[in-house]
Amino acid sequence: SIMGKALSYRFLNKKLSSVGSSKGEPQHLLVLLHGWLGSSLDWEPVAALLPSRVTVLAIDLPGHGDSPAWSVEEISFERVCAAVFATVENATEALKECHTTIVAGYSLGGRIALQLARAYPSKLSGLILLSAHTGLTSEVQRAERSAHDRQLALQVASASGDEISWEHFVRRWYDLPIFRSLAEKPELREEIVQRRLLTPPIHPDLLLSALSLGNQPPLLGEENPSSNQLKPFPVPTLLVAGEKDDKYRELFREVSTITGSPVVTLDSAGHAVLAEAPAGVARAIGDWIASL
Repeated sequence: SIMGKALSYRFLNKKLSSVGSSKGEPQHLLVLLHGWLGSSLDWEPVAALLPSRVTVLAIDLPGHGDSPAWSVEEISFERVCAAVFATVENATEALKECHTTIVAGYSLGGRIALQLARAYPSKLSGLILLSAHTGLTSEVQRAERSAHDRQLALQVASASGDEISWEHFVRRWYDLPIFRSLAEKPELREEIVQRRLLTPPIHPDLLLSALSLGNQPPLLGEENPSSNQLKPFPVPTLLVAGEKDDKYRELFREVSTITGSPVVTLDSAGHAVLAEAPAGVARAIGDWIASL
């Protein structure tokens, strides 16, 4: 049972005793999910800049940060979402003042956040997707992506047992075209690489293959024709992408046209928005929460 697989979490921006101290202001709980190879600490620069009425709860995904690794049989979108939801419930017993719960996810974390909003729409007031895919629209694309991610997972598995191979893999990963904006910021890229080497995930290959984009139910597409459904997001949703992240900037523009969800594009940032534009991310989140 996944009950024995609690996820690690941390409140990033306040001590519990101070929650609700800003009288009269609605308190919001913001649940944050990091990307593949990351951890809850990736959100620290953003959390530090959020308004005081937002309580920030950052969760470590299985095998990442301080969370235990799960076996391949245990990992699925459904089970990870159930564990995230249980973690939120568990962590918030002390938070009587929070009126709303919003979940934000970056990249893989965003894809999990979207499934979470689908599974528990009545429990959430909002969803924020940062550089995260809303799902491939055709079965052929999904099958191809699953096969690709299974192959990549084999490479990851063979690299992650050995320090030198792992460093080699991590450096190659951040040289991928999707991270090309980091090439213009070599110090930041090195900082990210060092963080990944300092806290290497346990069995990151399992998360990669089980939570492949190929296994993700799509938001739009064949199974969900947009023509008769203008708001396919289960809860109000904000889309955030880096201006230099062509793939996600374009995807979010398309999704926004169909769903009416607002898009924020962050200047001079690429795919790694949390590291490249923490102030822009914090401003986009803070402004949108204020408008809810």
